[in-house]
Amino acid sequence: MKAFDMLPPIFSALPAGFPSVTQVMARFLGLPRRGIGLALYLVDKEVSCGIAVRKEVDMCRKLMGVLGVLALLAALATPAVAQEKEYGWKTDGKRYWRTEEMVKPFVMPATYLKEVAAGEEKAGDVQGFKYLGKRTEIVYFRETPFAEAPKGHECTWKMVYEKKAVNKLHFCLVNGAEKACPGMNLAGECLGMK
Repeated sequence: MKAFDMLPPIFSALPAGFPSVTQVMARFLGLPRRGIGLALYLVDKEVSCGIAVRKEVDMCRKLMGVLGVLALLAALATPAVAQEKEYGWKTDGKRYWRTEEMVKPFVMPATYLKEVAAGEEKAGDVQGFKYLGKRTEIVYFRETPFAEAPKGHECTWKMVYEKKAVNKLHFCLVNGAEKACPGMNLAGECLGMK
């Protein structure tokens, strides 16, 4: 039994000027008149399988493909987030190449190298060079622990280059961290504290 045999009886009682069901289906499918039999066979076959429109098959295939890609990305994204990597440059003195390395969290060092005055060198000091104009001098550096960050609030300023101009920049040191400051009044009090 074909799909078109299941049509209600009203379609059989249409006047002679109306196009037949096969002509309507041929126009709907965009086929020439010679391909009507093949088209009706394909449509009938799909209707009998429970699929009413041919475009649903393509849409279902595309939707399943997108869902498959999303599932693959979700499966691969979890380990990628856990292992943060960045690229670094390695050299053997002659050639450079780029390698992928694990990111180590930044830890503030507890010491820094401070220049030692001439004649006060001790065992364990690191020899280095310092530029004086066009010449270089040999100097010694010693590992020194950082001073404790000052507690409280201190308002100050510094001169900075911005593009081609020199500007006076006000800032506040709050527990050792720089923060933006609107400036100071004539008495030298911070305007950001009020």
